[in-house]
Amino acid sequence: MFEIDRTRRVSEVLRRELATLIAREINDTRIRSVSINSVRVSRDLKHATVYFSSLGLVTEGPEGQAGERDAAGSEKILNRASGFLRRRLSRHAELRVTPTLRFKYDDSIRKGVEMSSLIDRLNRNSGDG
Repeated sequence: MFEIDRTRRVSEVLRRELATLIAREINDTRIRSVSINSVRVSRDLKHATVYFSSLGLVTEGPEGQAGERDAAGSEKILNRASGFLRRRLSRHAELRVTPTLRFKYDDSIRKGVEMSSLIDRLNRNSGDG
């Protein structure tokens, strides 16, 4: 039980600190609207997967292709900056071990928008009958 609480606390500290660090210290306009959704930390606290989204990526072209390219680009930028962010975290967060960071795009917001759009379309079509 203690281990679960500890990983949960570390995850929340990392989420909060990374959101601040990315907003203040990474000067790349391509990731300006990135939001840190969650952080999953391994039990040994050595590795963390950071899930992010970006409101700018939700508005995309047909079939979602433009948004997927932008998401992959943002993911690549953040993963390149992971060493820099880890060093900054080690200074700001009060952790004994600062985990290695791996960023992954979280497309749940995009999927939610698509689902809502589909439901709206179905509702409009069923009203015509």
